[in-house]
Amino acid sequence: DKNIKFHNLIYVYGGSGSFGCNGEVRTVKSGDLVFLPYGCDRWMKTDSNNLLRLYTVNFKAALPKEENGKWTIEAADFLFEFVRTIEDEAARKRFEVLFERLCLLYMTGQAVRKIKQRAALAEILELAELCRKNQSVSYNSRNIVNKSVEFMTEHYYEKQTLERLAKEAGLSASHYSAVFKKVTGKSPIEYL
Repeated sequence: DKNIKFHNLIYVYGGSGSFGCNGEVRTVKSGDLVFLPYGCDRWMKTDSNNLLRLYTVNFKAALPKEENGKWTIEAADFLFEFVRTIEDEAARKRFEVLFERLCLLYMTGQAVRKIKQRAALAEILELAELCRKNQSVSYNSRNIVNKSVEFMTEHYYEKQTLERLAKEAGLSASHYSAVFKKVTGKSPIEYL
């Protein structure tokens, strides 16, 4: 239906079926991320023997832009593929956690619900962008490096060694160094 005035991001966590967007048809399965942009002619069909189980979020997005002292609002474009299979198991689990958080927040009557929903949506969109941009670096590796950088920041004035950072991350020094360099492009000590 072209009258839907929202982008739609769907994470399939079980079953099978198909989605259509502007005449393109794709079969989907568990682990697929589906993006239906604002205004596309869309439809969905589930396999009657293996019903689709999915999370979905509708959202609008705008980009404020300043030029010569004047602010304008432009529609945000997303470069997400129509359907992408998420191979990284840690990223798949994170999508499930984030979409589940959105569902639970929707059902609460908390005053700060909208802020928390926006934060969860922002993380979902960030994760989708990471999966789109770089499949060669796992979400788990990024998570290890993010926690390591937090540790470095909190303990900046203490003496840091590769061995200490690796131990904190739960990895051997050589594995930790390789993971860190793959994600950041620098060794842990160079980064520090």
